[in-house]
Amino acid sequence: GKVCSTILQLYNEEGIVVEPAGALTVAALDFYKEQIKGKNIACIVSGSNNDITLSYCMVKAPSPGDWALGSSHFTAIRSQLVGSSDGVRFGGSGAPPGLRTREIGRDPLRLVINAAHPLASRSVISLSEVAGEGFITFPPDVGTGLPGILHGACRAAGFEARIVQTAREATTQIGLVAAGLGLALLPAPLERVQIPRVRYLPVSDAGVEVALAVAIVDTPSSPLLVGFMEVLDQICLG
Repeated sequence: GKVCSTILQLYNEEGIVVEPAGALTVAALDFYKEQIKGKNIACIVSGSNNDITLSYCMVKAPSPGDWALGSSHFTAIRSQLVGSSDGVRFGGSGAPPGLRTREIGRDPLRLVINAAHPLASRSVISLSEVAGEGFITFPPDVGTGLPGILHGACRAAGFEARIVQTAREATTQIGLVAAGLGLALLPAPLERVQIPRVRYLPVSDAGVEVALAVAIVDTPSSPLLVGFMEVLDQICLG
């Protein structure tokens, strides 16, 4: 819980994206505040292997004492998922054979645009207004489903998306937009990444959104996996 709140604090207040290991030194400060009072302390913050589009899951997470799923539990869950190297798979795409999915959330997408762009001052935008512009998106092998959503939404708006750059991290894409390399279409929670020269515009086109789902093996589940899904349902329902 403390690590989650520190990740969100660094993200919301400082614009720094960190992974749990990178947030540990800052998270530990409160536990040593009496010992370090009046001293100059340096914290090494490293690592940003973090999908900020899932930040709302941390916001809704229960208190540390309520969440009993440790690393050994996730190891057990991994053994239940046939053909999955990363245990529970999150994403918006359909499940492979032998797995079933349960949608746990849905986010609208935002058009990420450079502040100097003529349309940057708009309060809402249609994708047809940026036909012919260059887009930045994820590589095809990154399993977010967002490249397919981008292409589908652009086709529905009457044009083919022109990809000028790919990047594996959403925050890298936002930085490329700030540098003037193109536009990006990213989930609304990424609006919290506030950096100069970037604006996030709501898209008026219908159905321009991304689903978040959990995929589990399509066989009778162990009590451990059933318990995990119940915890996940509680988090998503608030």
